[in-house]
Amino acid sequence: MAERSLIYFNSKGEIIEIPIQMQQENRGILIEFCAEAIVPEGFTFQHDGFANFSFCTDVSELGCMAENVEGEATFPNLCGRELTCPVSVNAVRAVGCIRCHVNLGRLIPNVAGFNFGSDHTLCFNKIVCVNQIIGYTCSQATCGENCFQFEDGFVSINPADQITSACGRQIVVIRGGLRIVLRDS
Repeated sequence: MAERSLIYFNSKGEIIEIPIQMQQENRGILIEFCAEAIVPEGFTFQHDGFANFSFCTDVSELGCMAENVEGEATFPNLCGRELTCPVSVNAVRAVGCIRCHVNLGRLIPNVAGFNFGSDHTLCFNKIVCVNQIIGYTCSQATCGENCFQFEDGFVSINPADQITSACGRQIVVIRGGLRIVLRDS
């Protein structure tokens, strides 16, 4: 069986080793996705180890909203006991959709003909909808248009996930994720 391929990247678009934040579940939220692409008729997909990898997102439909959350906090008091008090904070929720566009691999013509330009890649598109709390704040001012930032992400391809459709077309599957965190105010 062929080995799974995995790539990690940061918000600057640099390829990195597995980020520590990916291992910390309480750091922002990880938005995961799975996307499929059908290889065009007359071509074969060849995974090239992410040599032709590119990834971009459109977040024009993703925003934030604040919702009041009440709870209790415990404080030490002067008498040596603890004092429990009600507190109110704002949970910042990312709401909306992210459009993901990924290009990778190489498309090889079954019978070579005219070829212009560099390597031709397979294109994956996925819309991922989000409605999750990304952090907490004492201020509602955090909830503007730019309340979140991308921290890191990953894309993986497992050749075992590639299938052939009933029509004889090659279908390639990728999985990925993007971590978003509350922007520092």
